[in-house]
Amino acid sequence: MAMIPKETIEEIRARCNIVEVVGAYLPELRRRGSTYKCNCPFHKEKTPSFTVNDARQIFHCFGCGAGGDVFRFVMDYEKVDFVTAVSVLAERVGVEIVYEGGQPEKSGNKDVLYKLHTDAAAFYHRMLLDSAEGAEARRYLEERDLPVEIIKEFQIGFAPNEWEGLLGRALKKGYEAEQLEAAGLAVPSERGGKVSHYDRFRNRVMFPICDQMGRVIGFSGRIMNKAEKGAKYVNSPETLLFRKNRVLFAFDKARKAIVDERRAIVVEGQIDAIRCHQAGLHNVVASQGTALTENHARLIKRYADEVILVLDADAAGLKAALSSSEIFIAHELSVRVVTLPEKEDPDSLIKKEGAKALTDLVETAPGALDFLVDLMGKQEDMNTEAGRMRVVQSVLNLIRQCPSAARRDPMINRAADLLNISPLALSQDLRRNQAQQRPAQRRIPAPAGDPDHPRRRV
Repeated sequence: MAMIPKETIEEIRARCNIVEVVGAYLPELRRRGSTYKCNCPFHKEKTPSFTVNDARQIFHCFGCGAGGDVFRFVMDYEKVDFVTAVSVLAERVGVEIVYEGGQPEKSGNKDVLYKLHTDAAAFYHRMLLDSAEGAEARRYLEERDLPVEIIKEFQIGFAPNEWEGLLGRALKKGYEAEQLEAAGLAVPSERGGKVSHYDRFRNRVMFPICDQMGRVIGFSGRIMNKAEKGAKYVNSPETLLFRKNRVLFAFDKARKAIVDERRAIVVEGQIDAIRCHQAGLHNVVASQGTALTENHARLIKRYADEVILVLDADAAGLKAALSSSEIFIAHELSVRVVTLPEKEDPDSLIKKEGAKALTDLVETAPGALDFLVDLMGKQEDMNTEAGRMRVVQSVLNLIRQCPSAARRDPMINRAADLLNISPLALSQDLRRNQAQQRPAQRRIPAPAGDPDHPRRRV
């Protein structure tokens, strides 16, 4: 059985300053007297009770009781076992781990999957930059006006049009087909009772998806020819590393800017996010076309106070903006919504009119409430009682998401001005609305796979 020598563990511990490690995960960590404090990442709280002691090299939360050393923090935060936590920190401080009893090579081992994704990203990147097969992909990116500097910064790659392009090379490096399957990079196929594997990604431009620490955990592959059959994007499946409802594209690159500005700009696609970063908007992340979730809201809430949604102006984009606004407001984030010109996205707008065109829209973007009233006003006949009540009900549903009374009051007053209704009437309807919703909420079970759900926490 592979084991990490105690001497290696102690060397890693000695090189890791817990304040620096925790601060990399929680940028809001600040010195308060002899310790460092911030809101606890392991339970909801409004007053910071999570402390990090530099002298003793431990953390402790006086609210939920979580505590321990630097290894325990990584285990609890990343939800990994001890060996994986040691490996993560070893990579951070440059300590090579030599296992006693041989290297752990189980297909489900996170350390192996991280390394496999790193190697896969490097392989795809080389294929794009250096191979003859990557010529079409290079032309495609040139047509999209993505220069080599940006391609290298985001490690964009190309998956060759081969059934075993990645698989064959990975097997030669000592990986097993089952490991590539566990990583979502290979797909099993059974013929004549025999199982074989083939590459999941073929003939696509590859965008690596990274976690908050910048480690590759998945991929999104895009077709280059609109006439080509198949989905426009093929994404990594859910794996031990990759959970699409917990990951935002380019978050690792945007995190520092998000902390500095205390706001995050959310766009839909990878190229939209890349274009924004190229144009100097560094606090931009992408939802990758998937619905924004409570986990995304929790992630952003750790670093920002405000979210600005820049979604497509079509019906699907407008609907997504409304549902996403409710989720972010429920997590006590201020929300504003940018309405893009018709048939434009951030990528096309910046290319046509420059970065200022988008930044102006961002700076003047209305709040989610104003956006909702304006949108509903265009969809409903406000001169009819039925149309007016539908607008009022939508407004109440949005305000109801806000858990803070101090933030609800200004929303009620603003809605009253927009709808020409007294704040008292809106408040009374909101209380009745909340009373009607409360019994139904009590019957909703906690999500089976969400360890962060309040009803799942101990």
